[in-house]
Amino acid sequence: MTKKEKPLLVKKESAERESHEKLIAKIPPTSLISEIFRVNFHPLRFAYGAKENYKQLVIVDGKKGKPYAEIRKGTLVFSPDGQRLAYVAEANGTTFVVADEEEKKYAEIPRYIPMRDIPYSDKLILSQLALHSVEIYEGPLKFSPDSNRLAYVENRRGYDFVVVDGKMGKEYEVIFRTTLIFSPDSKRFAYVARRGEKHFVVLDGNEGKVYDSIEGLTFSPDSKRLAYKARIKKSAKWSVVVDEEEGEKYIGIGRPIFSPDSKTVVYAARVRRLLKSKYIVVVNDKKVEEYDGVGAGTITFSPNSERLAYAAKFGKKWFIVEGGNKGEGYDLVYSLLFSPDGVRLAYIAISKNKQFVVVDGNKGKGYGRIGADTLAFSPDSKHLAYLAFYRHFNFVVADAIEGKYTNVISRKDGGGIVFDSPNSFYYFILKHDLFLVEERI
Repeated sequence: MTKKEKPLLVKKESAERESHEKLIAKIPPTSLISEIFRVNFHPLRFAYGAKENYKQLVIVDGKKGKPYAEIRKGTLVFSPDGQRLAYVAEANGTTFVVADEEEKKYAEIPRYIPMRDIPYSDKLILSQLALHSVEIYEGPLKFSPDSNRLAYVENRRGYDFVVVDGKMGKEYEVIFRTTLIFSPDSKRFAYVARRGEKHFVVLDGNEGKVYDSIEGLTFSPDSKRLAYKARIKKSAKWSVVVDEEEGEKYIGIGRPIFSPDSKTVVYAARVRRLLKSKYIVVVNDKKVEEYDGVGAGTITFSPNSERLAYAAKFGKKWFIVEGGNKGEGYDLVYSLLFSPDGVRLAYIAISKNKQFVVVDGNKGKGYGRIGADTLAFSPDSKHLAYLAFYRHFNFVVADAIEGKYTNVISRKDGGGIVFDSPNSFYYFILKHDLFLVEERI
């Protein structure tokens, strides 16, 4: 630590940022299972795993649930409206889903995500095409956006089947658990299944075209269109399939992205040029300029669908490309975010082992790490907040001002930073007990 640096725990509160903390729950540290923890903002709810008399149980809003032999880590999930809670439990050698405090007893639920669920094409070109495709893993239980429906995969006698709304679906040799997806209006449901060597999409109970492999299911925001990437039969190449129509074939393809108005489909693709690979961005089947690399997970639209930005590599440096223009080059760029009004653009950049946020082309202070996917604009687009890390602590930075609170709960546990007005935001911290912190700029 240099003379200029001060420990985070003794930071003074800035006159430009007022903060108040509220005790939400007292949590006995000896019984807490830290890997089983979820919080929800609106409504304010919290749930965590605890040990008691050699059993494990879930405590929801301070109320103890039924004890089980084990609560599966990574399965605890609130519905989008915060009213429902589900998780996977084990008792007497049987695993089952507990939803709304009711046990849904069926058959075996796999303990871990099988290797077959990891996209092969993404692993193959991870260093370029799928670079920093940040996604929050939601576990094996999937709520619909309206919170009324719950889906998950179970296995019986060696066959997989989907359970949706409590009803068993058709049995298949394999159902890829990470592909379960509801449409934004919650009315449609799709997943990828396999019979023999044939892969196909099951959409609303109907089987689609057969391919050698299928990944990246994506519904359009208006719920009317479905896109995915598929490896064509007897071919090493991939194609994006939109509304059952196959696009051009490429060596590798990233996940297709719909624009907010559902009219545009964009994806990154890998092509061969002599003995060297090049990468392109395809917009509604039209190829954009070739690059030395494309961050497939960085493709981002503004809320009004008028602007498109992504990370591209020229030589050894990564740039943000937007409107045909590229900004300053860095060792790496990712986590792009447009402001609600579509005017401002923020992203995380890495240079010389330091990470910092770039907003409106201006670099912020460098930190050891910036929390991927933690950037948050205020509703009026004037303020930007994010999670930064210093040694073993993290804290919220808002408009370049560092907050005094540490141990902020990240998005993977349901936390993160949430603006509730143009000038105030909330987040949770865990310092033995659970606190809600409100800050005003």
